[in-house]
This record gives sequence, structure tokens and C-alpha cells, in this order.
Amino acid sequence: MRRIFRHLARALADIRENLLLHALAASTIGIIFLLSGTFSLAIVNLSALMDRWHGNARIMVYLDDSGPGRLLEGNLVSLPGVKSVTFISKAEALKALSGNLGPQAGLLANLDENPLPAAFELSVDLADQGPEAVARAAEAAGALAGVSDVEYGRQWLSRFTMFIRLARVAALALSVLFLVAAVFITASTIRLVLYNRAEEISIMRLVGATEGFIRAPFYLQGMIQGLAGGLFALAVLFSFFALARSGISGGLTLGGFTPLFLPVWAWASGLAAAGGVGLGGCFLTFIRFGGR
Repeated sequence: MRRIFRHLARALADIRENLLLHALAASTIGIIFLLSGTFSLAIVNLSALMDRWHGNARIMVYLDDSGPGRLLEGNLVSLPGVKSVTFISKAEALKALSGNLGPQAGLLANLDENPLPAAFELSVDLADQGPEAVARAAEAAGALAGVSDVEYGRQWLSRFTMFIRLARVAALALSVLFLVAAVFITASTIRLVLYNRAEEISIMRLVGATEGFIRAPFYLQGMIQGLAGGLFALAVLFSFFALARSGISGGLTLGGFTPLFLPVWAWASGLAAAGGVGLGGCFLTFIRFGGR
């Protein structure tokens, strides 16, 4: 334990002597992790929005002139994932349309007959089965006798789901690139410190100091540098998130959706990765300068 504190004291002393260099490197690492965290935060909230929609999906089942019928209502209720079925008559549909038109509602006054069909609104809970299950339920409803059409936002749902999947892949690829860049930034910083202390390191080797004794402070410097950058990124990301969330609470709305911050395991893993980036940069430096 005493040896660890001795190495830590040497590492902190080196950081103080090269404070600007380490601060610039830590800030650069912080910006890299901030970009990665921003992508991750966006994906977390987009996924939560999708799960919210899946948890309370709506399928509109439009009827033909044969009328709703108890048998059709019972068949709809029995579909997998359907929580409730609400009948909307032709008169109710016309009234809702009139309300949506607002000042232009007078355009409907000259209609000879109500052109809107009666419909059933299905409330579906298929959060654990994905959008494919919503499509299957809609297809099953459309195959029933007495149904003329089914609508559930098929194109919007498939495009949004594809967008989230592509965004996850892109975020993963960018995170890997960012981590590699951060490792090389740390390696460059440690390499400059090694150049500055080359004569001191040579003397330490001459008097019998082990490689572990010489290198331990540098590994600690790299880890501190990475953790400082990770903490900086986390603080900035949370500050922007808090401002955005207060803006939404102050007037903007997202359909009752409350934005989410990164889960504990995600930002804890990010900090661990930041520390690992520092260690990896030191490892790479010593690989290039003669063994591990």
C-alpha cells in the first residue's frame, strides 16, 4: 500500500510539472467521450420513445357497410396483445373530424351523407415483441369479415425502427473509433513526458530500479488523465441534459414523455472505459519504446 501511494505521489508530481500538457489531453479525451455520450443519450431516449409507443400502440380497424357486429368485436378482442377495443360510430368519427378542422368545419355542413366509416380502435400492448408483432395483429384484424381497411402507421413505424437500428450500429462504430483516438492521444502525452524525463529514467535504470517501479507512475498518470476526461464529459453531458429537461418541463412537451439520462451502468462503464483508455495509451507507448 505504501508503494502505491509513493507511485501516486510521483504521478501527481509529474502531472503538476506538465499541467498544461495533461490538461489539454484530458480535455480532448473529454470531448471525445462527450460526443460518444451524446450519441448514446440520443439512442437511449429514442429507444424509450419507441418502447412507449409499443406499450400503448393504436390500430384503427375500419368497417364496411355490413356494420360492426358482436362477432367481429369478439374476434378483435381475442387477438394477441389487444388490451381493449373501442367502437367509433360514423357520427362520432364525423364529429371528431369537425373538431379537428376547427374554423373550416363548415365545409362538412353541405354533405348529403356521412362518408366516414365506422371503426374499432384497438389498444395494443406489444412492447416485448417489437413492431413485427404490431404488423401481425393488424394483418389478422384486416383478414376478418366486415373489415375494409386497417391503419397503424406502418411506414412510419418501420422507418423509425430501421433508423434506431442504424443509429445503434453507427453509435457503436463511432464509439470504437473515438476510443482508439483517445488511446493514441494518451499515448502521445505519455510519450512527451517520457522524452522530458529520459535522462532521469536512464539514471534510475543504472542504479537498479525495476521497470515496474519506473513505469507505474506513468500508468497512473494515464489512468488519471482518462478519468479526468471522462468526468469532464459526464459533467458537461449531465448539465446539458438538465437544461434540456428543464426546458421541456417549462413549456415544451413530448407527448407526456420524460427524457431519460444514461443509466448508471452506462455512465459507470464509460468512466471505466476512460480509465482504461489511459492505461491503454501507456501500454502502447511502452510497447513502442521497448517491451511492456
